[in-house]
Amino acid sequence: MGRDSVEDIQLAILTARGVNGHLRRWGQRFPHVWLCRGSDSREGIPEARNAIFRRFRDDCGLPWLLMMDDDSVPVAQSEPLLDCREDIAGPHVVARTGREAHAHCLSAACVKISRRAVVEIRDPWFRYSRRPRACECSWFFHRAYRAGFRPVHVGVIGHRFPVVVLPGPVFKFDSEIRSMLQSAARDEHGEV
Repeated sequence: MGRDSVEDIQLAILTARGVNGHLRRWGQRFPHVWLCRGSDSREGIPEARNAIFRRFRDDCGLPWLLMMDDDSVPVAQSEPLLDCREDIAGPHVVARTGREAHAHCLSAACVKISRRAVVEIRDPWFRYSRRPRACECSWFFHRAYRAGFRPVHVGVIGHRFPVVVLPGPVFKFDSEIRSMLQSAARDEHGEV
């Protein structure tokens, strides 16, 4: 993958906790990079994604947008996404559960989209649906399908998140460890 391959891509990284070192190093070859401050809260994520799409539509003349979350970890198998010319494409992404996120559509954690698709899929691109536990990714890809686009999976990408490995091997996410500690503290104090 040469430098010419990334000349027509606007890389936008949604940051909440700071860009991980793997993504920062990988992104250095892109001549067009936005670090877009976002919220780590559920409510703030769709609006941050919409702001990136609006900025691309209104203020950028490049034909491609590559939007990534700050915890994405590009690997060698991520490279085919950069050459993909489908209007909407994204890699296979691992969720915090250890399973693939959105195997039925794509994860907005890393998505490459053409200018044509950004313009033809109307604002707001991201929103939470009324279905419980649905995320903004589902809303976007439902709208993409309704607009006639067929998102495709291309390559894979890693996902950096805090994890604690216990003997077994069993791994627990930091949030699970916090929950276990809080539960143990409640038990110790006789709280229910």
